[in-house]
Amino acid sequence: MGFDPYLAYYHSIDYGRASLASDLMEKFRAPVADRLTLNLMNNRVFGQEDFYSNPNEGVYLRREALKRYFVEYEGMLNREFIRQETEENTTFQKCFRLQTERLASCIQNTIPYIPFELGI
Repeated sequence: MGFDPYLAYYHSIDYGRASLASDLMEKFRAPVADRLTLNLMNNRVFGQEDFYSNPNEGVYLRREALKRYFVEYEGMLNREFIRQETEENTTFQKCFRLQTERLASCIQNTIPYIPFELGI
């Protein structure tokens, strides 16, 4: 879309972090990231052996576990659901694109930004 991914509106600028991606992802955190993570943990897709600790930095997935995570993540992004706003089948992948287009239109045409909403 021609954006500078390091300049954002909500997340602060931090060296090496694409803050705009974090801004756009914020409304998808619960329906995608949190739901996927909880589902994987509740279904015991990962065990203690899949993680390692790096003192002073945090806990990380091991390389093989990370590969499994990305397969699950990709599946989540491409799983179809009915979007209440339009009553059409869609995917989170398509919704990501739509939100980016909405932000571009908001900036270029000074129209209000419409955030993503997932009805339950």
